[in-house]
Formats: sequence, structure tokens, C-alpha cells
Amino acid sequence: TRVVNHIHDVSFRAFPELIGWRDRIFLKFLIPRSLRRADRIVTPTQFTKDEVVRYYATDPEKIVVIHNALSADFAKESVTDKQTVREKYQLPERYILSVGTLQPRKNIPLLIRAFAVVQKRLPDMSLVIVGNRQGHHVDTAIERVLTELALGKSVVFPGYIDETDLPSVIRGAAVFAFPSLYEGFGIPLLEAFSQGVPVVASDIPCLREVAGPAARYFVSGSADASVASCAEKLYTLLTDNEQKMRGVSLGRGRLS
Repeated sequence: TRVVNHIHDVSFRAFPELIGWRDRIFLKFLIPRSLRRADRIVTPTQFTKDEVVRYYATDPEKIVVIHNALSADFAKESVTDKQTVREKYQLPERYILSVGTLQPRKNIPLLIRAFAVVQKRLPDMSLVIVGNRQGHHVDTAIERVLTELALGKSVVFPGYIDETDLPSVIRGAAVFAFPSLYEGFGIPLLEAFSQGVPVVASDIPCLREVAGPAARYFVSGSADASVASCAEKLYTLLTDNEQKMRGVSLGRGRLS
């Protein structure tokens, strides 16, 4: 039997300290064996291909890069208007949006800290974080930062969003933020581009490969310099319409 193995990322090797120990043990034994067994390996980016070769000494000729794509819900025009989903999920009028799991590698505490800086200059702005707060391996630092900064109702966790509503939730955002420390592709970038929303992303190779010049990048990490860099990029897209429209135009171009 021929076997094709799809590897989305190897974050568990690059940042093992951000992965639960049970997951590390499981993946430590599963991944090398599955890579050896596979007749062909598919990765979503050249970055992930290079990482597989780097960490597992896999023959690069065995690996094929096939980019991810938008789901059908994003490829078609959404029928749900922004006001309807705003009322359904009790979303604020103006918001920065983040969508994804709340695991440590997603770097959500940094985004919250950067938002706190932005809000001092734009007090009417909110931050909406779509993700399961009771999900697997949630970053416990999120709650600590929220308590420390006392941001109150300006940070909104709407919980589960219906797949058919998500395009409209994204379309209603002023800026889409993607602060991950590590990714294998970054489908949310394409989702934001498809809805005409400008993107601020961490400056890591994978996201550069996916978004190219369409995103505004900030210094990756969790230090004060990264927070300041993220806040600056967010503020620019929230206040500079020319920069915003340039990002929207370039973003749509990344989808073709």
C-alpha cells in the first residue's frame, strides 16, 4: 500500500517547551516512523518542507509542497451581514480580531499587551479573540495578562463561531492580527485577505511565505520590543487609510 503523509508543521520540535508533555511523547514516536514509512510527504509551505528535512533528515526529493486554500465558506460571497453577526455574538463596533486556538505558540498574551498600548490612543477600539478558552492546552498566561492589565470588557471572547458566520465576523474587523511564534502555513491570513481586512502578523518565515508584502510584520517574540512593534503596526493600519487599502489590495492578490 502506498502511503502519503501530510505534515502541517513541526512546532513540537521547534518549540517543545510550548507543547504539552503528553503530546511531545506521542509525536516523538509517531512522526519519525510515519515519515520513514511514507512514499510521499506533503507540506503546505517550503518552510515546513525545510523544517522536516532539518529535524528528521528526510530526503527533500520525497517531499512535495502543496499550498493550503480557503474553505468553500470563504471562497463564496457570505450571505450573513456584519450587523447580524455583531448582534448574534455581541461584538463591539470597532475591533481588532484574532482567530485560532489559544495554545502558547499562538502568542495571544503579546497581542493583548499590544492592544492595551493601542487602546490608550484609540479608546473606542476593542479586541475580539475567537477561540476555545477551555480547549486543549490553552495558554494559562492569557488569564494572567487579562487580570494584570484590567482591560475589562474591551477584550471580548465570543466563543464558538458558526463556520458560516466566520467570514462576516472577519469582515467586520478593522484589522486582523496573527501574532504566532510558529506556524506551518497560516490559513487565517487567507481568510482575512478574502474579506478585505488588513493583516498584522509576526515576522516569521512561514507567514512571510504566505502573505508576502500584503501583511504588516512586527518583531516576533514576547519581549517589550515585540509588544511595541506589534502595537505600532496595529495603530498604523487603524489610522492610516492609505496603508490599510494597500494591504487589502495586496491581500486579495495573494489569493490568486
